[in-house]
Amino acid sequence: APLITALVLCFVDYLTDWELSFFVFYAIPILLGVWWVGRKAGYWLAFICGILWWAANYDSHPYETVPGYLWAAMSRVIFFCLVCHAATAVLTRQQADAARIQVLEERRQLEQDLVMLSEHQQQRIGQDLHDGLCQHLAAISMAASALAQDLQEQGSEAAQDARLIQQSIGE
Repeated sequence: APLITALVLCFVDYLTDWELSFFVFYAIPILLGVWWVGRKAGYWLAFICGILWWAANYDSHPYETVPGYLWAAMSRVIFFCLVCHAATAVLTRQQADAARIQVLEERRQLEQDLVMLSEHQQQRIGQDLHDGLCQHLAAISMAASALAQDLQEQGSEAAQDARLIQQSIGE
């Protein structure tokens, strides 16, 4: 498609007089070539567009000498190469930005996964504490209560200490 576009431009440029120059529009197939095919295709199209411009304007150019016309053609090829270079830079920048965005999205997803995993771990630890440690503490509290009651029935002064142990475990 870019080469066909360049050929159509060449034909239109050939049909018009030198005063209606179409050389700027030759950048379109170069841009398309870089965008769709790549940098090398863009440079090839820049060279081909320079030749097509030279051929399209050969019969109607205002230059008095062949070297003057060749110099004009060479300056067009340099312009087309600069267009190719600029398009390549823009495309490379766009690809780099897309890669950065993808990395940021992956990083955000990893952060969300880490938060979710942390919450799950906290829930699991809480459940383990509730199911394990709390049951043991309740059993120890009951044993301390029974001990306090037995010591109180025996008239021991240690009954008060057993009640303090039971209260501490309950808290």
